[in-house]
This record gives sequence, structure tokens and C-alpha cells, in this order.
Amino acid sequence: MRKQILWLAAILSFCGTIVLTSCNNEEDSQESQDMRSKIQNTRWKMTEIYTEPDSYSSEKEWISAGNSNHLMIYELSFDDKGNYASDDMHYSAVVGRNSVKHSGEYRVVGTKIYMSVRKSSYDAHGNYNLEIRSIEGDIMEAVLGWIPNLSYYDDGNGNYQQKSELDKDNMQYLIRLKRF
Repeated sequence: MRKQILWLAAILSFCGTIVLTSCNNEEDSQESQDMRSKIQNTRWKMTEIYTEPDSYSSEKEWISAGNSNHLMIYELSFDDKGNYASDDMHYSAVVGRNSVKHSGEYRVVGTKIYMSVRKSSYDAHGNYNLEIRSIEGDIMEAVLGWIPNLSYYDDGNGNYQQKSELDKDNMQYLIRLKRF
């Protein structure tokens, strides 16, 4: 019995090492490094969104970001230290339309950028990921995924405190951004 437990512990340890190594390898892969080099020290603004043009249409099409009631990214920036900042507007079933400036950390795995909100001017809404479909010149086409979880608030002293858990409605938007 003791031998079986030792073997099981060794197998679990080995499998855990493989999983951790493979995750680390994905972030260190050539594809991740290439994508990281394309976005570091850049600033972007949303120019288009693929959605219904109005409430009377069920057909999606590319519309100007200025005509979107769902999402607008005024500025999204990435530094070379793994930090991002965003100034955007989005629509939530819980709070309606809101504008928010938020910042946090990002990491690149392949063509995906994972952004975790750390500070926000309004209740922060979870985590964002940007799956980049293409970057051609100064134009990026990507799927922005929003995964709400914990919200935070500014306590008035510049500290952000955890507040509550929000709705679990995940949102995805196909967008185009322009580097500026």
C-alpha cells in the first residue's frame, strides 16, 4: 500500500511538472514572443466592430466604432513590462452602458493576450482576452472576450477593494483596432 502511494505521488508530481512546463513553454514559444514584440509599447483605438447595425437588423456587418452601442475602446496600450491600460465603454446587462478606465497586467500566449484588471475608475469587470486574428501594418483584427468575475471599487484613497461578484455573462466582440 505504501509503495502504491509513493508511485501515485511520483506520477502526480511528474504530470504536474509536465503541465507547468507546457504552460510556461507556450508563453515562451516563438509565436508568443513574436506577438509580444508586435504589441509592446503600442497604443490602439477601436475603429470597427462586427455587429448588427441597428435594432431592426439581425444581420451582422462591420460598422464604425463610433456607431456602436455595445463597445468602444478609446485607447488600449501595452507596455514592455507586462502592464496594460484601457479607456473604454461597454454595455452590461447589470449596469447598462458605462465608461471605465482600467489597468492591470497582461501576458501573451500564442496569439492571445490575457489581461487581468487590477485598478479601475469604475467597478472593474473581471478579465479580458484579446485573440488576435491578424496584425497588418497598423490594423489589428481581434476577438475581444470579456469574462466578468469580481468587481472592485476605489475607496477614495487610491486603493481598490474587492466589492462583489457580478453577472456571469461572457461577452465576445469581433473588432478592428488602429495603432496610433
